[in-house]
Amino acid sequence: MAWPGKWSIKIDGTEINTLPNGGDYIAEIPEIDNIAEFDQVTVGMDGDYPAFIRLQPREATWTLNISMKACTWETYQTRLTWLKSVLSLGPHTLTVQVRGQATPVSATVVVCGIIVEAKSRALSIKLSVPKPVLV
Repeated sequence: MAWPGKWSIKIDGTEINTLPNGGDYIAEIPEIDNIAEFDQVTVGMDGDYPAFIRLQPREATWTLNISMKACTWETYQTRLTWLKSVLSLGPHTLTVQVRGQATPVSATVVVCGIIVEAKSRALSIKLSVPKPVLV
């Protein structure tokens, strides 16, 4: 059965995409549907062509865009502090359930930087993804 709810984007189990259910944040990852780039792994064969072993995913960069519901400057500062604590620099588990997926999928991501746009109450988080394959 298809998952009937909103898109879920979680960092270490904490839901980020809360606005569809009355929360304060709407989140998206534009690259979520991209197909990862892969390198082929081969082994040399004496007197023959190399033999194909497997495909190895290349590291990728994803962007987690978060917009906040309109709020006062004080409320914005509180929300920003909370988001920065959830999205601290370093490795995290990203779990998503989007586009009618029956079950959530996840990947390890490393938060490498955060760009804050105070006027529009938005953040753009750079995620390094060592293995950009959601499983």
